This record gives sequence, structure tokens and C-alpha cells, in this order.
Amino acid sequence: MKKTSLSLLMLATLSMFLGACSVQYAPGKSKLSGSTNPEPAAPVDLHNLVSIAVSPTNPSVFMSETVQFHALGTYSNNTTADLTNAVTWSSSDTTNASITAGALATGLNIGYSTIKATVGTISGSTTLKVKTQVLYLPGDAGVISMYEIDHNTGQLSFIPPQVILPVGSAIRGIELHPNGEYAYVSYTNTTGSFIDTFAINQKTGFLTQIDSLQVSFELIDFKVDSSGHWLFATTLTNDFIKFEILANGLLQTISYGLMGGGNCGGLCSVVFLTFHPSEPILYLNKVLDHLVESYRLDSVTGNLVSLGSPVASVSGTLELVVNPTENVMYMVSNDNGTISIFLLTSNHSIGNLLNTYNTVSNSMRIGISHSKNRLHVLGVAGTIAHHNITGQSISALGTQVPTGMGSWAMTYDPMGKFLYVPCTGDNKIYTYSVDGNTGELSNFLPPTPAVVPMINDWSSIVVTATIPGGGI
Repeated sequence: MKKTSLSLLMLATLSMFLGACSVQYAPGKSKLSGSTNPEPAAPVDLHNLVSIAVSPTNPSVFMSETVQFHALGTYSNNTTADLTNAVTWSSSDTTNASITAGALATGLNIGYSTIKATVGTISGSTTLKVKTQVLYLPGDAGVISMYEIDHNTGQLSFIPPQVILPVGSAIRGIELHPNGEYAYVSYTNTTGSFIDTFAINQKTGFLTQIDSLQVSFELIDFKVDSSGHWLFATTLTNDFIKFEILANGLLQTISYGLMGGGNCGGLCSVVFLTFHPSEPILYLNKVLDHLVESYRLDSVTGNLVSLGSPVASVSGTLELVVNPTENVMYMVSNDNGTISIFLLTSNHSIGNLLNTYNTVSNSMRIGISHSKNRLHVLGVAGTIAHHNITGQSISALGTQVPTGMGSWAMTYDPMGKFLYVPCTGDNKIYTYSVDGNTGELSNFLPPTPAVVPMINDWSSIVVTATIPGGGI
């Protein structure tokens, strides 16, 4: 009996030794409390472990925000196991993001960091983006100011330096590349008309000029397509210009062409452009001709193919917006304060007029909340109208929201939480919170004084961006 007991003891000892060679224990922190080693980590079978997947995939956070990561191991027999507390976690750039042994990462500075989970020779990783949001406001005398957006409150904070264009420049627009790395600014002065290309610093949001392209005539409007390969522009002399966007963000002129005459005698000098939000469709709004044309864009060649005859618009239609959820287009008229709703056909061209509704007088801009159930219409005289979206119809809601006089432009922040309206009457930027469920506006912050005088006409524009840009 003693010999048998001794033999069993030796076998048990040998079994534990062999097991230690194939199983690794890693200390960790509790995902709930963050304390060290509240319980032993689960064993990892290194011989049969094939891969580790880290989730969530490519998340983004604002500075000081946290994200909880998880590690899922896959074994050779296709079974899986949660290895979150059994792996070693690391951050490739600890100045941008830190991570605890319990896989809780914190955003520290704007930029990227690779978050890796490792056990033995097997690892898995993903990229964490630490971001901020900025607002670019072109002002009078060729100056562009930048403001950082507080993602919790919507508060704006001016961040110098400003972009200062040549003396006497009048800015006509600013457009951001879809990859978030470039901005295009059109302006005119005594020496001519130009589109400048700026690189957007992916840590600070600052704009640095990298090219200046002179164009033959003053631009009215210009837009970049969603592929980021093409920029289209319209001019005061009825020209339609196509630019190719090169890999380095620079513009190359491809073609000039006349847009054709109509009721305005061949010179429809106010033509605005609108892209469908999810399809390669470009709409040309010929304001003085009271027509809207639809084209399909070939994103490879940049060619535009007409989708049929123009559709008559209401006099003074300044802005169009597409609601892809309801498959309709809203047209807002400055002349008579109405919103016209048109059905979009199967090829996304403009179809029949469904109905017309009254809205705020002197309407300048129209936008759809990110929840897709509320329209916001801005009047230049200092009010914003709410319209509830129900299917393919709308209805006015309650009292109009007051804003400052001279309200020519508006924009949402990239997350759709806030709406910004620069007003020339008091040279301030008004901030509204947007309810994430209803789209309702509430004004809860004092307006932010602009650091330079704003543009006081229809060319006024304001845009927002996420820094760093790109796909994650």
C-alpha cells in the first residue's frame, strides 16, 4: 500500500509538471472593479490555441473616455474561449491610449494606438482611434477660424492659429475630402479666382496649404463625391468644371463645360450642387431657371450620365436634401417659405411632386436630424422651424426656435448631437442640442463670439469634422 501511494503521488506530481508546460496563467484585473488578481485567470491551452480576436474592432473614443476590450481565443478543434483576463494587454502608443491588465483602455491624446492581446506566441490586435471634433468657420477678409467641439456639451473653444488667405480674398466655400485628410477652399480676389488645397493635421485639425489652383471664373458652389476621386464646381459664368482628385489630394482640371441655358437666357449664374448621401447621384439646382437635373456619376471615369428630363422647382429653391430612408427629396424655397417634397424614382432621379408645406419665411438652409425623423429649416431672419417626418409627409411642430439675425448657414456636428448656426447680426455662433430620438432642438448654451467678422451673404458656410479622419 505504501509503494502504491508513493507511485500515485509521483504520477500526480509528474502530471502537474507536464500540465504547467502547456498551460499559462496570467494575472489580470477585474473588469468590474479594476482590482488586481481578484480570482485566478482561466488556463490557456497553448498547444491547441490557433488565434486571438480582439473586440470591439477599430473603436473610437474621445479623450478621457474608456473602452472595454475582450479577447476571444479559437482552438484547433474550432472551440472558443474568453481569454480577456488570461492574456497580456499592450498599447503601441501609450501617449495616445493606455490599457490596464483587465483590458480597459483610456483615450489620452488625439491619434491612433494598436491594442494587442498576447499569450505565448499567439496575439491579436485592433486599432483604437482617439478623436476630437472641430468646426471650421470661414470669415470675412479671407480668414478661416477653427473651434474645438466639446463632445459632451457642444461648447466651442477657439483654437489658433487661423488660416489667412491673400489680402482682399472673399471666401466662397469650404469642402472636406471624405478621408478627412484634405480641405478645399474657394475664394476670389483682385488677382483672380482660386481653389486651394489644404492638408488637415490629423493630431490638431490645423489646415496647411499645399496647393493653389487658379480657375477661370468665380465659383458659386463645389462638391466632392463620396469616393473622393472627383470635385465638381459651378461658376458665375455658367461653367461646370470637373476636377480629378489625385492620391496626394491635389486637384487636376479635367474639363470645362457650359451647363446650358433656359428661362434665364443662357446664363443661369446660380447653380448649386447636391450629392445623394448613399448613391453616386449628383443633382444640379439651377436656381434662376427653376430646374433641377439628375445625373449618375461613374466614379472611375468621372463621367456624368443624365437620368432624364429636368424637374421644375419652386421659385427661389436654394437648397435640396435627400432623405434616403423615405426615398424623397426636400426642396426649400427662399421666395415663399415652403418645403416641396418630391418622390425619388428607382434610379434616384427626381420624380413626382408629392406635396408642398409652409415653413419659416426667408428659408436659407434645410437639414435632417441623424435620427431621420425631424427636418430643421433655417430662416435668415433669425428662426429655425421644426418639421416632424412621418413617412413621405411632414408636419410643423410647435414654436419656432429663435436664433440670431443674419443666419445664413448651419451645420450638425459629425455625431449629430449638436446644431451650429453662425449669425452675422451679433457675430456669434449659436449652439443647439439635438435630441437623439426625436431630433428636437433645445438652446442651452450662450452663443460663442466669433473671433473675426462672418461672411454676410448666401456664400456663408460652416463645416465640422472628426480629427483624425479616415475610415475608423
